[in-house]
Amino acid sequence: MPSRNDMLDRLVLALSTSDYLDTRALCEGCLITGAPGSGKTSTSGKQLAYGLLSIPDSGGLILTAKAEETHNWIQYARACGRERDLLVFNAESGHCFDPLHYEYSLRKDRGAGDMESTIDFFSTLVSIGKKEVGHAHDPFGSAATSNSCATA
Repeated sequence: MPSRNDMLDRLVLALSTSDYLDTRALCEGCLITGAPGSGKTSTSGKQLAYGLLSIPDSGGLILTAKAEETHNWIQYARACGRERDLLVFNAESGHCFDPLHYEYSLRKDRGAGDMESTIDFFSTLVSIGKKEVGHAHDPFGSAATSNSCATA
């Protein structure tokens, strides 16, 4: 039995009087399936969003790929009284975040200001979105990226 944690055990969505989703269940994994246009986002997704936004003193990072999804989350936050808690990063908001500057100059924990840690972080950022085929990976390309960063 996992140890109890108030934040993880908070109710997000009641499906019936005996079936519910709590934050712990969502962190462990949630799958919503359906055909295109069947309402996965507009029904199930919306109810989960409302449940998460209704947890007092909670926060999170919502990544959206479509502009209309950003608009939807702003509307959800407004409906749940959490609009003032939003910090939207997009072209219109004027907010930006420089992860390399943060990693090298502002981070306070172990590895902060360390060039090797920053290079590892940069390598991770560069690899995001790259599709791996099978188990193959390009150690030469990774080494070349790291070496070029270290000598710059």
